[in-house]
Amino acid sequence: MIGPTGAVRVMVATKPVDFRKGAEGLAALVCETMQADPFDGAVYVFRAKRADRIKLVFEPWLREKLALISQKTKLAEAIRYALSRWDGLTRFIDDGRIEIDSNVVERAIRPIALNRKNALFAGSDGGGENWAIVASLVETCKLNGVDPQTYMADVLTKIANGHLANKLDELMPWAYAPPTALKDVA
Repeated sequence: MIGPTGAVRVMVATKPVDFRKGAEGLAALVCETMQADPFDGAVYVFRAKRADRIKLVFEPWLREKLALISQKTKLAEAIRYALSRWDGLTRFIDDGRIEIDSNVVERAIRPIALNRKNALFAGSDGGGENWAIVASLVETCKLNGVDPQTYMADVLTKIANGHLANKLDELMPWAYAPPTALKDVA
């Protein structure tokens, strides 16, 4: 590892490391290679094996190091990317309501993104429309606290057994909502 001079000690790994090791694995690496306490107040910076990811460090130091490396490397590209988005990357420091990562949002939109990708394989315009209807019913079930698979099985069984067309309201997802879900919605 190499480090800058100054009040803050920032140590940069000279070789790429496997980020899958997690914080504990990286801390163990600091202990083994430097015989140092990874929690001594210094900032330890690691880069991924592909050299396209780095850990968050201080902006002036990044700008200084960017000037010292070849501008065509993946590491330089990653540093420029981070610096161009620095305000967004560090916003969580000034506003405690902002999460340090976007995992919560990514988990929330993952089903929507997967559904969109799956709908590309509907086969035709009619297939796409049918897919949209089913997807809407599934999401409406979820919003009303109803298990979509149980709902679909029950509705299809009722339709197959001759459920009356003038009683379609009885087949809507909100008609299957548990009483507690109705109280929450109201």
